[in-house]
Amino acid sequence: MWRIRFLQAFVAGNREDNALTVSTANSLSAHLSHALRAQRLYSTARHWLLGISLICLTACKVTIIVPAGGRVVSDNGIVCLTGQQCTINVTDTTFDDTFHAEPDPGYVFLRWEQKQGYFCGNKTSPCHLFTTTFGDNQALLEWLDRDTVFYLEPVFENNSGYNASYWATTVEEIQAGSHSTNSYLYSIAPNVEQCEPGALKDAPRNRALKALNEVRALGRLPAVDYDSFYDMQVQEASLVQRANNYLRHFPDPGDACYSASAEEGAATSNLTLGPQADPAAHIFGWANDSQNAAAVMAAGHRRWVMFPGLGYLAYGQVDGAGTQKVFSFGLQPGSSVPPGVEYVAFPYKTYPYVLVSRGDNLTPWSISMVPHAGQSSRFDYFSDATVTVENAETGSALTVTNKYTDTQGFGLANFLSWIVENWEYDTIYNVTISGVKMPGGDTRNISYQVLLDRYNLVNLAEPLEAGDSQSGGKLQGMFNTTADRDSYTDALSGMRSFNGQSEFSNQAFYIMVYDDRKRLLKSSDTAFSMNFPEGTYTIVVSPCDDEGLCYQSVKNYTVTY
Repeated sequence: MWRIRFLQAFVAGNREDNALTVSTANSLSAHLSHALRAQRLYSTARHWLLGISLICLTACKVTIIVPAGGRVVSDNGIVCLTGQQCTINVTDTTFDDTFHAEPDPGYVFLRWEQKQGYFCGNKTSPCHLFTTTFGDNQALLEWLDRDTVFYLEPVFENNSGYNASYWATTVEEIQAGSHSTNSYLYSIAPNVEQCEPGALKDAPRNRALKALNEVRALGRLPAVDYDSFYDMQVQEASLVQRANNYLRHFPDPGDACYSASAEEGAATSNLTLGPQADPAAHIFGWANDSQNAAAVMAAGHRRWVMFPGLGYLAYGQVDGAGTQKVFSFGLQPGSSVPPGVEYVAFPYKTYPYVLVSRGDNLTPWSISMVPHAGQSSRFDYFSDATVTVENAETGSALTVTNKYTDTQGFGLANFLSWIVENWEYDTIYNVTISGVKMPGGDTRNISYQVLLDRYNLVNLAEPLEAGDSQSGGKLQGMFNTTADRDSYTDALSGMRSFNGQSEFSNQAFYIMVYDDRKRLLKSSDTAFSMNFPEGTYTIVVSPCDDEGLCYQSVKNYTVTY
């Protein structure tokens, strides 16, 4: 009987807008109940719910409502712009279309609106509506003549601090490696053996500055300026790290390539050491801070990146050893913190997924309070605070662990961090910090939402070159470079086994499977099996996995499933 009650609630919920009565809903429920018993249309609860959606779709016009902040575009060419209400008449069993919400610059698509009579409520993926499974069932077909109206409405957020276009482009450029070459980075190439720090071009310095200011904009913080006076200092600090293959803020005079300038730069900077890198990747790594060798939960690098009074940047790199000077500039910041900024939270509202890591090295979430003018930031706001993180759609609480707090320094001195377990990309979370002590003696609660945006930034439509092909459950092709990624789409359901072959004895490449929300379901360099709910999936084949771990020299691949 729950099936009938569901239908009654769905139809009756739209009574006011569509002049449906409760008796009409009851009559429909009884009619469909009889049809179900007689013809056994659906054998599972999932198929029943799908049937409800199709009934509603065929029983109605679908009106697309587009608020300020973007437009709705369908695969079949329907375009509905900001401020418009576009109505689609569905009159037969051939309707099949997928609707995409496209945000304007300065906006981000959060989800589809959830109200009674609205399709795809709270989903963040494209909305697929169809009537193609009706067949000749009379109990469903007679609804084609009804005139009920249902709705589809995107929710856009005006989030001027989140520049989705910048993040999408920069993530792709980092993956391609186009800004980590010697020719891009250096006007004078460094020579570590000769203790020559070299010099960066203006382009990589400006790229680091742009990355830093985009990260700071996420926290509503003022942009910083570049201070070229310290260029040689940060280059020499990078040189001494690379020459000794260490991360040390206080190098010793006996260390290779030591200089007083290198010592000063290392003592006043964020440091990193790894392969030669895109300057933007270094900035993002310091903000993420999940690889902090000293103390992950203290997130000292991030606290300098997000320090409201930072003011300036000087950036250096020598063969992958990176330096970001963060204090002792000798200049006052050119911009002040906007008066409405009470705290700096990370992540906060809409954040790019590359700044918050999953897996073995979870990124701590954090918050610091911004004191009023003249007050010290060392006040202990958080020693008695508690943190809750809930899924905004389901209300379910996530596990919060490793609560850490200090007032010891690194930008804003007061600091609270925690680990959130089992969070998902493209999902809205409600974060609440309860029991925050204030300088006046009272306590307050702080609440905000977080969405870690992967859907709008990840491009899974990787091009196929000559020789790449798909035939049923067989994919084959060639890798032109180590960074080559080939993507294929397919409708999958049930248990499937994936096997890969290359010119080597082992697979020597990765098979990655993504769902329609661009969530990575599986990444493997060996054969595997998965049970797929019915749907459309993207299969990416590449020498490199989603985290950048790569096989070298593999040229050919074959995947069967």
